[in-house]
Amino acid sequence: VYIYTYIEMTSHTQTCITAGIWCVPKKYMNCHKVPLTFGDDKKQTDKTDYPDAFFVADFIYFFGTHHMPAHHHSLQVRSPLKIEIKTNKYIAQRKQTMKIVFLDSKTIGDDIDLSEYDKLGEVVKYDFSTIEEAAESTRDADVIVLNKVEVNEKSIGQAKNLKLVCVTATGTNNLDKEYLEKRGIEWRNVAGYSTETVAQHTFALLFYLLEKLRYYDDYVKSEKYVGDTSFTHFSNVFHQISGMTWGIVGLGNIGRRVADIAKAFGCHVVYYSTSGRNSQPGYERVDFDTLLATSDIVSVHAPLTDDTLGLMDKAAFEKMKKSAIFLNLGRGPIVNEADLAQALMDGELAAAGLDVLAKEPMSEDNPLRAIKDSNKLIITPHIAWASVEARTNLMHIIYSQIEDFFAN
Repeated sequence: VYIYTYIEMTSHTQTCITAGIWCVPKKYMNCHKVPLTFGDDKKQTDKTDYPDAFFVADFIYFFGTHHMPAHHHSLQVRSPLKIEIKTNKYIAQRKQTMKIVFLDSKTIGDDIDLSEYDKLGEVVKYDFSTIEEAAESTRDADVIVLNKVEVNEKSIGQAKNLKLVCVTATGTNNLDKEYLEKRGIEWRNVAGYSTETVAQHTFALLFYLLEKLRYYDDYVKSEKYVGDTSFTHFSNVFHQISGMTWGIVGLGNIGRRVADIAKAFGCHVVYYSTSGRNSQPGYERVDFDTLLATSDIVSVHAPLTDDTLGLMDKAAFEKMKKSAIFLNLGRGPIVNEADLAQALMDGELAAAGLDVLAKEPMSEDNPLRAIKDSNKLIITPHIAWASVEARTNLMHIIYSQIEDFFAN
């Protein structure tokens, strides 16, 4: 979008700025011609030189300028600016050329307002999609928005107009990136949108286990506290985290946020780089075995890679303190769930809190189903990322990604 302005002296004390706002294709970026005729015809453009430019808006502004130098009496200015102007004409042109298909909109939630996407073009939403359903629904899509649907030749092979794939998550293990590159289809994911809420959920899981909250909630609700002999009951003892060592596996945005909060609680924080290449100034890096052996709390915030797949297995759990609490808010397959279940049953660990599983939703043969003691294990159904604020932020970012992609 460009603003073309014309400044003229209308009297000794007043200057008039007449400006037209035009949508001009990028190919005219360095062109010195000005597609604006001023005066009564300021909305006209030279269609020979600029056949696909179109007028958006105009305005006129007067201001006092009795000190303006004489050589400024007639001045023409051409400036590229990023402007958030959406007139009906501009929107109409975008709508004619774009179709956006949401393949699993239920993963975003019905409470999140997606109406702003209607400004970009035709929007079609599907609650959930199988690969076969996606293959049919993406045929004429320019953009697809998804969370867990696999994107490969089977699901988008017939999508001849597809230009952009937007993943409403940070992880992109469901994308066949080689196939997308071969087709010249770009993809976007979103990082950082849920840092605060995942860190918050990390501590929610920790405190639920550390302070034996299930036990004490049950104690009161079973009415054992009614008419009790003492004002307090703490037979299921717990400890403060100040002075504990907190080991973090994966010190990305979320890992650092958890580390900073843990430090505020008085923890000694160490971390392990799963790639072996990540050194973070201000944070103490240790090897994996040292982290496991010395930490009172171990939390995983790493992505799923060849380096992290099955990282937390029988050998890893055996190296941890028997009093340690283990938390996984990274990716489910990082943990060997059979080994974790056995470690909890054998007392190799005090407790575990999980927000992710190897297979989601939880499968019938998941070995963790056998552990019914909530003081030992709490599993939440992949909700750490899903606060209202995080999901709202996520969808605003996706909207901007689509808008920026087509603007460029």
